[in-house]
Amino acid sequence: MSESRIPYALLPVSGVMLIIAAFNGGTLPFGFVLFSASLFIFSFIFLVREEIRIHKQIASEADALQNKLIESFNEILRENSADIGLADTLGILENESPEEVRFKGIFAQLEFTRGLFNRQLNLFRAKNKTIKDLNDRILFSKQQLEAVFDAQAEAICMLDSNLKIFRLNKAYSVLCGKPLKQLIGEESSRMVPVNGIDLIKRAAQQVFETGQSSAPIQLETTAESNRRFFTYRAFPIFEGENVAFVLEHYRNITEEKRMNEQLIRSANLASIGTMIAGIAHEMNNPLSGISGTAANMVSMPDTYGLNPKGKERLQDILESASRAENILKGLLDLSRKKEAQFVIMNIVPAIEKAAQSIHINGYGHIRRTIFIEPGFSPVVNCDSSRVTQVFINLISNASLSVLELENRERLAGREGYQPEIRISIRKRGNYVGVSVTDNGLGIDPDKLGQVFDPFFSTRPTGQGTGLGLSICQKIMMEHNGRLVIDKHDRGETCFTAEFPSASAN
Repeated sequence: MSESRIPYALLPVSGVMLIIAAFNGGTLPFGFVLFSASLFIFSFIFLVREEIRIHKQIASEADALQNKLIESFNEILRENSADIGLADTLGILENESPEEVRFKGIFAQLEFTRGLFNRQLNLFRAKNKTIKDLNDRILFSKQQLEAVFDAQAEAICMLDSNLKIFRLNKAYSVLCGKPLKQLIGEESSRMVPVNGIDLIKRAAQQVFETGQSSAPIQLETTAESNRRFFTYRAFPIFEGENVAFVLEHYRNITEEKRMNEQLIRSANLASIGTMIAGIAHEMNNPLSGISGTAANMVSMPDTYGLNPKGKERLQDILESASRAENILKGLLDLSRKKEAQFVIMNIVPAIEKAAQSIHINGYGHIRRTIFIEPGFSPVVNCDSSRVTQVFINLISNASLSVLELENRERLAGREGYQPEIRISIRKRGNYVGVSVTDNGLGIDPDKLGQVFDPFFSTRPTGQGTGLGLSICQKIMMEHNGRLVIDKHDRGETCFTAEFPSASAN
């Protein structure tokens, strides 16, 4: 048994001895009684002193704990409430000073410390919740700004003072053709595939130096297959009085530039149309004289001394004059604005008329076939002249393609190529489908998305206006139909015009 436990054991023993002495006082020796009383008093005093020592130790430890708590609370308060100290907090939470509290005893002091801790903890939790709410709001605002930033269709990036990319949106990544993560930290002027890299770099540097936005710079991409045009500008982003970042903005003006070119060409075409109308009108007069004179001579061969050979040649003159008049009539029809006149008709005559109206050198020896699905009546509600214009364009394009391939084959010394155009008329659900198929050059896959764009042409510069297919597409929309590319490979290109069927079968 340890020495500290001996007084605790002696107290009950001495107590029992005193009880025995009290009941047997006359029989027990006086020394035994005195010893028992002395032992009891000694044990009791020792225990009291031990309890006092333990209480003092608890009080000392409580003071140390309180001091530590006060020190930690002061640190929390210094971090979160600047000039507000613990004394002020205590004054608010309690109307009594810590000195007065000490007189309440050790347990009251511990209760006070616990209450103070709980109150400080509640304050800390409330402040922490406020900070968390602010952080959540800031994060939500950041996410909103990033969403707006990435949703911009125009390329945007932010540069640091070293002209390195600090932030960018998805459109900028698409423009550069690289993932976002690979572009962070790279030099902007080296990443964008446009002409004028030195101009971009100089403009961004001047914005850092002057704090003024740059003037617009016209740029174009370096790729030849899909050229695009941009307007570049750089804007300062300030931090205090200094420029911290530069925002680069690339606005795609390809469509705008194309529309401006279309307006210019449309104005030119309008002038050409007016001029053609005047020329066609003037040419009709001499042609009428030629055809009238030739017809008169053919009707009276004896009067003019014509032999059979002369009559044959005069007949050729009449046919040539008639073809010239038809061409001029077609030019006049194109140059005049007419209201559409829809009638229910069989579409085959319009196709045959279109096939006979082509005047291209070499067109005569192209093999041409027209196939109509057996038992099918291709009746549609349409404007005959405008539908004929669609078929003239499709057959003309097919003719130019096969003749160009024939010329290439001949120059390469290869024989056996036969230009061919097949026109098929079939039922396609509730539509009448007219397909024009040729075995010519085909269409590059890169250009498929542009074939119906105004002024786009696969012909060399100066050959063709690029208006044909775009006009055909517009005419088909007016007829509630559509024009599609069914095949585009070399050796077989097929355009199909679909019209709503007006026939019961």
